[in-house]
Amino acid sequence: MLDRFFPAGRVLDRLRSSDLGVGLDDLAGHLVGRGVSFEVVQEYVRAAAHLARWVRSAGLEMVAVDESTVRRFLDGHRTGCCCPVQSGKTFSHLGPAVGHLLRFLRERGLIPPRGSRVPRRDRKSRVPEIR
Repeated sequence: MLDRFFPAGRVLDRLRSSDLGVGLDDLAGHLVGRGVSFEVVQEYVRAAAHLARWVRSAGLEMVAVDESTVRRFLDGHRTGCCCPVQSGKTFSHLGPAVGHLLRFLRERGLIPPRGSRVPRRDRKSRVPEIR
């Protein structure tokens, strides 16, 4: 699915190397199924990969991502973002994009429901490939 939106091989490799990995293909399919436009799917997938890179660099795991983690990303990281490859044209799409990502991950049981706490021992586990 991602190759429809990102035909360049190096871009696909970069996206698929994030902690969300091939799950970004499923996210793109999910967004298409919801009637999201081509350009918005691109931006949301880039934003999801950007968040995943930031989560890893912050020493966190995707399984522990919740609204407070997203708030740290939106309020703290984006203001001083110096990531080597900026994800997307602007940062205006990040809030809605990560909101869709959280719903997507929760619908598949890959992160805990809103408001629940991840047990300490599980915080190090990675999100499995989404199928």
